[in-house]
Amino acid sequence: MKLDTIALLLAIFGGAIYLLFLLYAGATAPFPFGFVFVIVLVLAGYLLFRVIWQRKNNAEDDYYEKNVEK
Repeated sequence: MKLDTIALLLAIFGGAIYLLFLLYAGATAPFPFGFVFVIVLVLAGYLLFRVIWQRKNNAEDDYYEKNVEK
């Protein structure tokens, strides 16, 4: 992997982590009501993780991606 690709990935992940921190800090500022938003963020993150994990581990999708012409 090229150095510029690694730097780009680090910048994207760093920005995403910073954005999540800002969302968390803004959601917890109004103490009792902000935790509802935190719960929604956690659920959305979990769903995103599950979708990526299922797509990565699905052999049928990989077969069709490699062998079926478009």
